[in-house]
Amino acid sequence: MASSIIGDEDTAARDAALAAWGGAPALVFGTWRASRPVDTRALLVWDTKGANGMGDLSIPWKPSHQEIYVLGTGFRGRRDSDVIVCAPVQSAATRGRVHPHQKPVPLLERLIDKCPPGVVADPFAGSGSTLVAARNLGRRVVGAEIEEHYCEIAARRFDQLCLELPT
Repeated sequence: MASSIIGDEDTAARDAALAAWGGAPALVFGTWRASRPVDTRALLVWDTKGANGMGDLSIPWKPSHQEIYVLGTGFRGRRDSDVIVCAPVQSAATRGRVHPHQKPVPLLERLIDKCPPGVVADPFAGSGSTLVAARNLGRRVVGAEIEEHYCEIAARRFDQLCLELPT
C-alpha cells in the first residue's frame, strides 16, 4: 500500500480547502508534525489503541494517536472527552484497509453526530469512509477525491448501500 497520497507532502491542499470553506464548522485530521490549521478552536485526540505504525525506533514510545482539529461553530450534542478511543481499520488490505489514511466508519459517525445539521462535505474523501458514515446517520453528503483509484473504491462501497431517492 502506498505510504503517501497525492497532496500529502505539505498542508497546502488542506489550507486551500479550508480557505474556500470559510468559517463553517470543520473537523480536520492532522499530525503534530505539521502546523495546525488557522483558527483551530480545539484539539481532539483519536486514541488508535496502539495501532498507528512503528514511529521513531530510536525512542521507547510508538505512536498511538492522531489529532483532529475543530474549527468553526455550531457543534452540538453531549459534552464528551476530547480523547476518542476507536480501533483503526486493520492495516492490511486483506483485513479491510483500502487507503493509507483510511478512517474507521464508527469514528466518523461519532464525529458527524456532533456536527450541525445540513450537508456533510469531505473534500478529501479517500475511500469514502466519511460518505458511508454520513449516509448511515441519514445525512446528505458530498465528497471529492483527486485520485481516481480511490474514487472507484468509494463508488464500490456506496454501491453496496441502499440509498433513499427523493420521490
